[in-house]
Amino acid sequence: MITTTFLISAFSLMLVGIFGMLTRHNIIRILLAINILETGVNLLLVSFGYFPGGKAPIITQAISASNLPFVDPLPQALVLTSIVIGLGTTALALAITLRYYRRRHSLEFETDEEDGVRGSDRGRAIPAAEEPASAANEGVERVGAGAKERTR
Repeated sequence: MITTTFLISAFSLMLVGIFGMLTRHNIIRILLAINILETGVNLLLVSFGYFPGGKAPIITQAISASNLPFVDPLPQALVLTSIVIGLGTTALALAITLRYYRRRHSLEFETDEEDGVRGSDRGRAIPAAEEPASAANEGVERVGAGAKERTR
């Protein structure tokens, strides 16, 4: 019964994390969704090593004399390692997010000034709008498509 609860909780956390990663445009919310996904994976790993009636894998003289079943300690060790690695990657992602915020003054994915393509539209080319030449901007030099041109 408890193992089923662990599995259902782990898969629901993983689904919430995947949904948050795919549907959000705010970087902080995406990082939060990644951490929720990581928690679900950690709970799934621990639930694989658990079985009802198992004892902690600490061997003493009283326990070594008896023939008690132990819980598998390997998934617990893997999850502890995963938590430490997750902390490091989250700190790195927050540092990159801070640099992004300082450069763009926003935490939302937005249009990239260099290529005129939104982050979500990278696969499709969006042509830049061209300005019609008028009497007001005659003789003004402007930069367009990487080369200087002079309008008349």
